[in-house]
Amino acid sequence: MANKPLEKVKTDLQINEHLDAHRTGFVVQRIGLVFIIAFVVVAAIGLFGDGLVSKKTETKGNVVFHHERFYRYEARMEVKIEMVGTSRGGVVSFPNRYLNNFKVEAITPSPNTTKIDNDNVIYFFDGSGNMQLTFYLVPQAFGTINGSVEVNGHPFAVNHFIYP
Repeated sequence: MANKPLEKVKTDLQINEHLDAHRTGFVVQRIGLVFIIAFVVVAAIGLFGDGLVSKKTETKGNVVFHHERFYRYEARMEVKIEMVGTSRGGVVSFPNRYLNNFKVEAITPSPNTTKIDNDNVIYFFDGSGNMQLTFYLVPQAFGTINGSVEVNGHPFAVNHFIYP
């Protein structure tokens, strides 16, 4: 759209049209529109959680680990763990310093046993074949949260950025 000059209306009335203010308003509208469109696109691709940019999947051995890189404070977040062809169940270990930033709302399926050992919370699950575990965590702090999760002896680095 080419910048067309605003037409000044000639009347007998003594009206100040403030054409400079109109030009400034049009520029501000365009900048605002670009900002809104950029915000919607960034949210749609997952920069604020639950999207393509936010999801991270890592595979080690027979374990597939899914988590979110970006999430929101006090919103329910899922950490999913898939174990393929396991014959001895599953063992998932979280460091206490990582879990201190979250409220563990639920674990599906429920672990058989839970134990604290060397500043780690260890969950034991019975089962064989393919298993899928889901930890429902609610962030209780915002900012960068780093940690590691060990699943059946395989360490996974976990990095989140929690928005306020």
